[in-house]
Amino acid sequence: MNITRRHRWETVLPALRVEAVGKEGKMINYSILPEHMREGAQRWIENGIYPGDFLTAVIHNDLTGAVGRADHINRNRLHDIVSFFYNDAPHSCWGDPEKTKAWHEKFFPEAP
Repeated sequence: MNITRRHRWETVLPALRVEAVGKEGKMINYSILPEHMREGAQRWIENGIYPGDFLTAVIHNDLTGAVGRADHINRNRLHDIVSFFYNDAPHSCWGDPEKTKAWHEKFFPEAP
């Protein structure tokens, strides 16, 4: 399954480029995400800091939870948000609770 994104605002909004590397060694471009979701996604991907309830449901691949927690903007942009994680984010940072726990623990290892 290959999800593509073609939106008129991709050429209008400046790309938020970061030092994190996503799929295929490409820099991660957060601009497809709703503006109020970019910092949470960036903190999650780059620092392993869990985002809010909505985005946590998304990275856990919990559609029911995501829809139930979405505000009106995220509900309308859910396809873009899922496309971002599928196409751009490292595969090991999303998909199910076990994968996300492992991602978090890369940044916050448990004390011995």
